Amino acid sequence: MVLMVGQVRRSCEHEAKGQELKPLKDQLRTYRRLVETDIIRRALEKTRGNITSAANVLKISRKGLQRKMKAYGLRA
Repeated sequence: MVLMVGQVRRSCEHEAKGQELKPLKDQLRTYRRLVETDIIRRALEKTRGNITSAANVLKISRKGLQRKMKAYGLRA
């Protein structure tokens, strides 16, 4: 999944119609999760599921990648 600016904008507009807006902090947390999940998935695809190589591509520690994967419910 590639998150496009238009999707984010439409999502914000949708939330604004008839719904109370979430605090900015919550909105940013949601979009950060979407973006990070997409980037991690692409790195794992590029490295054929090799977590160590994906961590190197992302320039983060293997353990850090594993923590993010666990938090986001991702598997290699």
